[in-house]
Amino acid sequence: MAAAAASKGRKRPALTPAQLKDEAMKRLLYPRLLGKPRINPTGIHRREVNRALRRVMRSAEAHETIERAWQLHKRQIREERAQDLKLKHDSMKNAMDKLKKLDRRLYDIAVAKVDPRGILPDDAEDLKPLKGPARRFWLSRVQGLFPREMWIPTDTPRKNGWSYEWKAPPSSTGSSKSAETP
Repeated sequence: MAAAAASKGRKRPALTPAQLKDEAMKRLLYPRLLGKPRINPTGIHRREVNRALRRVMRSAEAHETIERAWQLHKRQIREERAQDLKLKHDSMKNAMDKLKKLDRRLYDIAVAKVDPRGILPDDAEDLKPLKGPARRFWLSRVQGLFPREMWIPTDTPRKNGWSYEWKAPPSSTGSSKSAETP
């Protein structure tokens, strides 16, 4: 009897500042519902969900049937997407096979893999006079990606407007040499 009285008279241990902060955050995020029993909004098992389901659907069998139908619907959508991707892949493969038969040069250009770290001979000559940040810019530039120099499109124009002095950087594909040679 004395032990029971002693346990009722015990105070909660003093909370640390971090625990006080956590408790304040919990009270702010999950305010106590007036007139309802306290529920754990983050817990795995929530009794109020089961009660709400029982009010809406009287039988567990109906709920399970709806769940199975939903899973079936999601599976059908997943299979349709997979089939669509397979058809697109097959069509692309057929187009590449036809291109290979028609024009081997164009096929080789289409399937050529460019080493992003590789520097073409024309670019190597252009890099020799560059120093510091300009050289790092050209060395870190990955060919084929969206240009870094392009401004992000906005709804309103820039304050300083159009830059009429801007020139495109020299092409690194070597197309200028092929145009000069007969």
